[in-house]
Amino acid sequence: MESLRIRERSELAEHISLQSYWVIIDQIVYDLASFVEFHPGGPRINRQLAGESIVLLKNNSGILPIPSDEIEEIALLGPNLKNGAYCGGGSAQLNSYYVVTNYQGIVDRLTNNGHRKDMKINYEVGVHSWGFLP
Repeated sequence: MESLRIRERSELAEHISLQSYWVIIDQIVYDLASFVEFHPGGPRINRQLAGESIVLLKNNSGILPIPSDEIEEIALLGPNLKNGAYCGGGSAQLNSYYVVTNYQGIVDRLTNNGHRKDMKINYEVGVHSWGFLP
């Protein structure tokens, strides 16, 4: 294992790939890709957990749309909720003049565009598992 030393953010940015995924936790740099190699389950357990955490939305019980007047607290989870990526790449790329992220759209709907102040909304990025799946 490498000895600990100070690293620049630009150096960390170079280590975001399928083979190396560096993050800073409590001012210490960790390579999460190396964790997979040393985890007793390795890639097998990561694939299993990713498969078990997939949610397919069906509205069989009629819960959607979420009745915002009936709930007090909600958790919004996912690494892409706050990303406004609404365009393609290459020849399909465009710069949108107006973007509403999934997070902002959900928050606006649940709080009646900010008029409901008692709604508690918890947000967590969750786990970036894309680098660990085969």
